[in-house]
Amino acid sequence: MDRKLVLVLALTLLIGMLNVASNVQKAKASGTIYIRADGSIDPPTAPIQRDGNVYNFIDNVYDSIVVERNNVVIDGNGFTLQGSDEYLSNGMDLSARENVTVLGTQIKAFYHGIYGYSSSYSSLCGNNITNNYNGIEFSSSSNNNVSGNNIAANYGSGIGLNSSSSYNSISGNNITNNDLGIYAYSSSNNNVSGNNIAANSEHGLRLYYSSSYNTISGNNITAHLGFGIDLEISCNYNSISGNNITNSGNGIQLGSSFNNSVSGNNITNSGWGLRLYYSSNYNSISGNNITNSQYGIVHDGSSNNSISGNSVTDNINGIMIRSSYNSSISGNNIANNDFGIWLESSSDNRFWHNSFDNNAQQVYINEFVHNFWDDGSEGNYWSNYTGVDSNHDGIGDTAHSIYIYNTDRYPLMGIFSDFHATSEYHVQTICNSTISDFQFDGTAIRFYATGENGTTGFCRICIPTALMGGTYRVYVNGTEVFSNLLSCSNSTHSYLYFNYTHSTEEVIIIPEFPSFLILLLFMTPTLSTLKVCRRKRR
Repeated sequence: MDRKLVLVLALTLLIGMLNVASNVQKAKASGTIYIRADGSIDPPTAPIQRDGNVYNFIDNVYDSIVVERNNVVIDGNGFTLQGSDEYLSNGMDLSARENVTVLGTQIKAFYHGIYGYSSSYSSLCGNNITNNYNGIEFSSSSNNNVSGNNIAANYGSGIGLNSSSSYNSISGNNITNNDLGIYAYSSSNNNVSGNNIAANSEHGLRLYYSSSYNTISGNNITAHLGFGIDLEISCNYNSISGNNITNSGNGIQLGSSFNNSVSGNNITNSGWGLRLYYSSNYNSISGNNITNSQYGIVHDGSSNNSISGNSVTDNINGIMIRSSYNSSISGNNIANNDFGIWLESSSDNRFWHNSFDNNAQQVYINEFVHNFWDDGSEGNYWSNYTGVDSNHDGIGDTAHSIYIYNTDRYPLMGIFSDFHATSEYHVQTICNSTISDFQFDGTAIRFYATGENGTTGFCRICIPTALMGGTYRVYVNGTEVFSNLLSCSNSTHSYLYFNYTHSTEEVIIIPEFPSFLILLLFMTPTLSTLKVCRRKRR
């Protein structure tokens, strides 16, 4: 056969194959699909089947879906909704819609995987939203629920709330490997809880410009280059609680924001654990656990804030206060850091009831500035304090000098603790033991005190008179011990001081009762135990 003829036939066959391939690709692309206001599907040939108000995918869809009807369910049934115009369109457009549910859909290659403007009461759940520019975006939208989705590898944000989007719930999602995990701009009263937010290249979660009254709780946030949680510019009255933030560039930042509550978060292996940056007035930083970071808490250019009850341990700098004034730092456990407190160009801050334990340098102050190191009657615990307590009131007899113009006048001989006996009343202790299992059972205070075997332990306890009356008896391992009612007691609070020998001791403090009632009080737990044992035998 002539070579030219063979070549012509081969080229003809190749062109035919290319045309077939092109026709197959075109057959996949359906064009924009509309779920019309009357419930019809346009075009009717789209691979979506209607059953009442439920719209089921029966094959993959290769273009956008615009929803024009309220109160519908769109079930992807595991099929894919894929863009065809290089991130120029939205995958599922829910604008101006109410009560739309989108579930079970694989959504990829759109500008927004799911988009809603002025959308409300919709639910997005169980979707896999990947490789879009943004995963989910709501603008001027409220009362929507985003839960149980996998939102990953999007080039912008995983979830975005914009332009006064409010009262939305974002919970239980897996938000990973996006540029930014969750982003909110000028959006308030939203709830973000229980999400796994990991390995996003910028921040895990960012609130920006007047995003206020949001609740961010119980999220697991890991491996970000920026902040796990970042608030910037007038993001006020937010609550950030119970989040775990690990292995990120930085933990939590409040930037130019006020009246926020940051409590009960665990932050480990970060640069800045928790940073206030030009954020003054009534921010509360309490009960957080910050470890193994370069800076535990940084209070930078900020004033009139409260830092209380935090555990700041095993960092390079425990708490850094720089160019800041008139803040209160109380009840924190500051231990095993290279620097417990770093004070730079900061004055008139007040420190009390903190525990400074085994920091390489307890306090560093870079210049002659004045700060307060007690509340007027009680100061801080210092593991390097060498004074004594000859009058047995839990406070050292001599002042503890820190630096020029900085003296703790009333150093504590043990660690200060504050316990909630009831929702209304607190019981406070100064003790050289580790206190555990504190409880108030309605009649008696009970707790365990542990220390090095054979050493002498002491406890100074402050009890509200309204909680248990004004006179008490103290028992250690069932034996009554002498307790001294201190002269600082008054009509509202009683201060008791007592000693014991360390091991692990059960301490019980009861009101002054007649002897037969005391016997009954001790017998009651025993009788309850016997009843339980008898029931088990039956």
